[in-house]
Amino acid sequence: RVVSAEVRQPNGQYVAIDPNATYTVATNNFVRQGGDGYSAMRDRAIDPYDYGEPLEDVVAAYINGHSPLRVQLDGRITSR
Repeated sequence: RVVSAEVRQPNGQYVAIDPNATYTVATNNFVRQGGDGYSAMRDRAIDPYDYGEPLEDVVAAYINGHSPLRVQLDGRITSR
């Protein structure tokens, strides 16, 4: 569960997301098409720009080109 999210300003400071603002978001085709319940990404996008290969193809190509993978955590995600 996400407990907070902030947006980086041009001056480098982070501020809370404004529920009345419009933001540009980059995501993968799965989420963009409403996957995992993100229907707003599918139904309410303003000027969506869908470009590139599907996520499953990109991930498969990466794994094929970088095997064996070395997976490690970088500490950005924490739980309470």
